[in-house]
Amino acid sequence: MAVARESVHQSPTSETTKESLPQAGVDLAPGHYALNTCVEVVCENHKNAKAILRLSGNFSVEYSQDAGPMQRDALKPSAAPSTENANPVEVAIEKTHKAVEPAEEPELDFSRVSESASHPRAKDETPASSVKKKLSKDAKTQRAAALKKKREERKKEHEEQVEDLLEEIAHQREVLRSRRDQKKQKQKLQALQKRLERLCQKELDDDEYVTSDSEEDVDEEVSPEKASPSAKTDDKDAESGDSDPEEDEPDSSAAEGDKKSEPEDANAWPAVSSKAKQEWEERKKSRDEENVHLDGIMDFIGLESVKAKMLEIKTLVDTARRQDVNLAKERFNTVLVGNSGTGKTTLAKLYAKFLSSLELADEFLFTTSGSKLVYEGINELKHAINTVDERGVVLIDDAHIIRPDISSTGRKVLDYLVTEMDRLQGHVIFIFTGSGKDMETFMSHNQSLQSRVPFTISFDDYQDVELLQILEKQLHDKFNGKMKVDKGTAGVYMRIVARRIGRCRGPSSFGNAREVENALLRILFRQAARLEESRKTAKEVDDLFLTMEDIVGPPPSSALENSKAWKSLQAMVGLKPVKESLKALVHRLQINYDRELAEKPVVDCPLNRIFLGNPGTGKTTVAKFYGQIMVDIGLLTDGEVVVKNPADFIGEYLGESENITKRILASTRGKVLIIDEAYALSDSSDEANEHGSGNIFKTAIIDTLVANIQGGPNECILLLGYRDRMERMFQSSNPGLTRRFPMSSAFEFDDFTDDELREILDLKLKQQSYTAPDNAKNVAMEVLARARNHRNFGNAGEIDILLSRAKELQQGRLATCTEEYDPFLLESQDFDADFERPTQAEVRIRDLFKDFVGASDLVEKLVGYSRMVRNAKALDMDPRAQIPFNYLFRGPPGTGKTTTARRIGQVFYDMGLLATNQVYDCSTTDLIGEFRGHTGPKTQKVFQRALGKVLFIDEAYRLNEDDCFGKEALIEMLNLLTKEAYKNKLVVILAGYNDDINKLLKVNAGLGSRFPEVIQFESLKPKDCVQLFVQRLEEQKLDATAVKPAPVKERLQASFERLSALPDWGNARDVDALAKAVFGRILKGSSAEKPEMVAKVNEVSAEVDEMIAEREKRNGDSCPVAHLYL
Repeated sequence: MAVARESVHQSPTSETTKESLPQAGVDLAPGHYALNTCVEVVCENHKNAKAILRLSGNFSVEYSQDAGPMQRDALKPSAAPSTENANPVEVAIEKTHKAVEPAEEPELDFSRVSESASHPRAKDETPASSVKKKLSKDAKTQRAAALKKKREERKKEHEEQVEDLLEEIAHQREVLRSRRDQKKQKQKLQALQKRLERLCQKELDDDEYVTSDSEEDVDEEVSPEKASPSAKTDDKDAESGDSDPEEDEPDSSAAEGDKKSEPEDANAWPAVSSKAKQEWEERKKSRDEENVHLDGIMDFIGLESVKAKMLEIKTLVDTARRQDVNLAKERFNTVLVGNSGTGKTTLAKLYAKFLSSLELADEFLFTTSGSKLVYEGINELKHAINTVDERGVVLIDDAHIIRPDISSTGRKVLDYLVTEMDRLQGHVIFIFTGSGKDMETFMSHNQSLQSRVPFTISFDDYQDVELLQILEKQLHDKFNGKMKVDKGTAGVYMRIVARRIGRCRGPSSFGNAREVENALLRILFRQAARLEESRKTAKEVDDLFLTMEDIVGPPPSSALENSKAWKSLQAMVGLKPVKESLKALVHRLQINYDRELAEKPVVDCPLNRIFLGNPGTGKTTVAKFYGQIMVDIGLLTDGEVVVKNPADFIGEYLGESENITKRILASTRGKVLIIDEAYALSDSSDEANEHGSGNIFKTAIIDTLVANIQGGPNECILLLGYRDRMERMFQSSNPGLTRRFPMSSAFEFDDFTDDELREILDLKLKQQSYTAPDNAKNVAMEVLARARNHRNFGNAGEIDILLSRAKELQQGRLATCTEEYDPFLLESQDFDADFERPTQAEVRIRDLFKDFVGASDLVEKLVGYSRMVRNAKALDMDPRAQIPFNYLFRGPPGTGKTTTARRIGQVFYDMGLLATNQVYDCSTTDLIGEFRGHTGPKTQKVFQRALGKVLFIDEAYRLNEDDCFGKEALIEMLNLLTKEAYKNKLVVILAGYNDDINKLLKVNAGLGSRFPEVIQFESLKPKDCVQLFVQRLEEQKLDATAVKPAPVKERLQASFERLSALPDWGNARDVDALAKAVFGRILKGSSAEKPEMVAKVNEVSAEVDEMIAEREKRNGDSCPVAHLYL
């Protein structure tokens, strides 16, 4: 251990005085010093060894275990803070700061260890090098011990500083409490002084007004003007909550004055008294209780249950104080639940001050929100707790946004919150606000969270009378009481507004006071528009007066007359049922308007509607006009049309669909929300039925719509779709949807008639600056008539498609035209390149069946149909009612049933009765389902795909073979044939063998009436078989000259007669097979590079003989074959 000796050396540059240097035996106090000096150091074990310790700049003096401390007054620390008149908190903080700073340790410099001339080394002295090594080892030991002791001293000093700070904090809390008590005492003295002044003033008033006459005489003499000061004083006292039993006596003169100034309103709503406020006033008078924050809570409009709960909490605290119960560790965490606009946030802050006034928490309030906690996570919660210094109130507004059931961050925040609520019990009070159902999800995340929040305060929606009070207050505050109102601020018109707002009450989206703000804004908008119109005519008006129409809006009937949207709707082509339905709706709204003025209950008349109709019938256009008309009447605030599809409502995970639906409903409030193809929201789709399962996302959307749609004012939701699909959706969905959207009040959008389409065509041609002669327009109408049979006929949209295609064809035609032409003229061939098709129907039919053997009767029948269509159109009649669309094809196999069906499709297309000449070919298996309930939808799907085409069902007799599903398909098919969606819009052909079709007709009597036309197909005669055989050979480009001579034909005819006698003869089907076999034999028998395409008699004979032998073998007949050899 090296210690300081008596001699101390100072460097020449040192500015330290001699008195400030360490002397012999002088102890140095720990601290910081500013010196530039040298100290001689000697070793304890080797007294003759010495070294010079250079100390320069700032350094710290430490206690030595061996040498002991130096004297504290030897050296003074540089810049030592003065503690005189210093704030004890600042002093403690300064000490803490110094304790944290690491002191710089002086370094030992042994480089100048020398054998000084002033101290000559003795003979027995140890060499300097040995001393240096030992000093180095001792210095390390000394430094380690010094550091250890230094840490202990720092720790001790830190503990002392912490203790000082805690004492200072406690002192400051006492100072704050003392100030608060002084403030309360001052307020109480002021209240008592005011009460005394009012009593004195009342005595003066009595001396001035009360005479020896009777009370009735006094009332006659005193005018309202003289009575008003007293009345105003009483009103002011009532608002402040300070009253006296003597003051509660009514001033008869003031009351009489009021009666004379305004006519009595028999329907005026009585003032609603608050029982909780009355109880609090009674306690203030009888018990001298005071609480300014509770006074503020009691001044809120409505919220009776909230006020009662506050009194309960105060009673609990007061009782506990009388019982000498310590409430320091009690939980006062609270959740405030209610719809928006009920004052939860405002009252929560006042509630925090109320708890502070009860000394349950300090006046430290930190406000955060659920969205901020979700975004910033646990750090935001830590920041809130640290801000209130673990002694105050933390308010979490809109806590339901945390959504622990969805967000992992929300779960972490809540789990951490539960832990902190336990740790800070008795120190920090947590207050949560949020809406009802969402707060249930929030609180149910963690069962322990519910147990840590003992108080739940529910905020009920405001009642009509309370909404009126809020409306009066907002109007008074906005205009400082200067705005005058027709019939008064509490008159009939203002009551109507309050009732309209109150009808929206119920769903969680109801905004309470915010709804009042919006209603007042609409009133001021109407007033501003009226004032502007008056100023245009230089008419003097009062800017501070609200008329009846400003407040309740114009009568619907007069608003309709001035509505541009209504005039535009009336100018639209067709839509007669829609226009009549809208007129009826406006009439009902006018009746309700009159009933409101008479203050009678209104008839339910929601604006939510179903628009039923096919595409292109004007649903979206009418929806826009509908919304604007409701705005003009005053029932909607915006009128913007927002179009959504079912896919816009579906989320990616459970729970998201509900949130998306709520957001869409909230954002479209006051607007027109259109849900196009709304039937897709239901699980009644074909796909869902086929798999026997539903879509939980769609079900959640429907349930959310039902929960949030109430049909109140300022709500307009339109569901668009086809009638049959919409009906299925309502049948399979939440029953509440039917109540909110009754099918009986739906707007029906019928398909446009031909005349209406012609009118729309003329209108669109004019809008696009095109012209067309009448014959070209007739061709266009024929194209539209055929397109009408499509599954999704576009109505007015089909005209857009037609004109677009006509312009393309016109451009192609004009590109090759060498003569002058009008680029804006559309000709017949532009609308239909084969526009002469209907006039050539007979020729086309005969030409179509010219190669058809044995079809003369059928051809004549079809020609007759063609004449009927032509003549019916000439008489301006619909030919569909005269032409059969359902046929039974009965006959043996191979007689041309399928081929005839395809050609009938072409015939009906040429006559303009079908949209296309295509044939949808199916069998009974395409109609029959796999399980019960599956057959009907499957049959419907087949009919939907066949609309505008020929539906050919081969082997229809199999519908009778199945005892269950086949008959179900047959019944469903017969039912569909009578529906307007399918009737005369497709040709249905049932084909089968004679006996089987006859049995099918006997099974279901309705089948015969639905299929009146039976086309019998007979077996081909041998002569016809020979003719068809030669024809098929020539179709394959074979030279059939060898088989045309009469002898060969006779032998062939005999062979076909023999074949036709067999049971499995296939008529034309076998003839085709025989012709193919001959063609194949020729190809196989030729080795030439290019085979000779000639049908030789021997090759034909071989194939005929082979077929006869095979067929007779199948039937067990072994008659000899007659060869065709000549």
